[in-house]
Amino acid sequence: MTSNSLRILFFGSDKFSVYSLQKLYNLHQRNANLIESLQVVSRPAKWGGKKRTILRIPQLIQDMSRFETLPEPLLCDNKNELVDKLLPLIQRQHINMLICVSFGLLIPNDLIENVPYTLNLHPSLLPRYMGSAPIQYVLLNNDKFTGITVQSLHPTKFDKGQIIAQSDELEVSKLLKKDEQINDSTPVYFSRLTNKLGQLGAKLLGDVITNKSYLKPLADNELRKYKPSLAPRIQTIDKMIQWGQEDASQIYRRLMTLGPLYTFIKCGYNEKTGKKISKRVILHSFTVKEDVSKQPHMKSGSFQFSGDNNGQLTVSCGNETAIDIKTIQIAGSKVVNPSQFFSIWQKQFPSNKTINSTQPSAEFQFYCE
Repeated sequence: MTSNSLRILFFGSDKFSVYSLQKLYNLHQRNANLIESLQVVSRPAKWGGKKRTILRIPQLIQDMSRFETLPEPLLCDNKNELVDKLLPLIQRQHINMLICVSFGLLIPNDLIENVPYTLNLHPSLLPRYMGSAPIQYVLLNNDKFTGITVQSLHPTKFDKGQIIAQSDELEVSKLLKKDEQINDSTPVYFSRLTNKLGQLGAKLLGDVITNKSYLKPLADNELRKYKPSLAPRIQTIDKMIQWGQEDASQIYRRLMTLGPLYTFIKCGYNEKTGKKISKRVILHSFTVKEDVSKQPHMKSGSFQFSGDNNGQLTVSCGNETAIDIKTIQIAGSKVVNPSQFFSIWQKQFPSNKTINSTQPSAEFQFYCE
């Protein structure tokens, strides 16, 4: 091996990072003088979901079988583990590059100061959308373009490193077109954009490694100037529908970006306290209603139900638009169609006997808390 060979510690966890690891692995397999060694660091599996019954395994760990010649990944979940497990390895194996792609933890300065080179692949045109959710914010804000940045790792802050390479502006509408080679998963828009940016980002990272661009960060006059903005982690409350503040297309875009959305429905009153009883309702799938000319004007969040076939549940949204619910769930119950939804609701809350009425009323309304 040559003295210029790279001995890489690669940090990653999700689908976006798998594309970059695949690119580095291919380079390593083809040219060991370019990449001498490649050690993966990821996050451990965690129990989550209701009552912590779902084991969530990082996508990168699930896909490790395709990287047959690589050693077992090292699992770290906090700063102490990163330093205690990896600093001795860096010193023992003379690691000379850290590459971080969607890892989710700040790489400690104890590691950064012990290697000559560090890289981070970020799916935005920095300094636009600094933070953990740049892909989601591009979609939620309906941006026309996005891009990818390769930067160095900053010792104390996320996305504050020196920019080494940056893609051209990429049209979001083109990236969202279905690729027959990629299987979409819910949420569809997020899945498509993640896959496309993952592929393009892997190529950009590979070019940086092959051309040794990491030896010389871009000068200020070589950078495109973008206004700094933040893309903080998506919270549960971001998935709550704000009836009256969004039209049907905006709500649908949130579904395609964040996955199932939720709202609340009134379920009667407590006989002793007189306080309103409500239940969380999750909307798993719906479409934008194209023809609203026959839709009576109702307050946003109000809905009508038709008992034909599996039932049609149409909900009024902002700007006189509407959505048609396909699958829905009362929290704690199974995912069902609209007819089953009303049946379950009646059984759980017998006071709602008038639910089969097709006339809008105060009882037939979703709301946000």
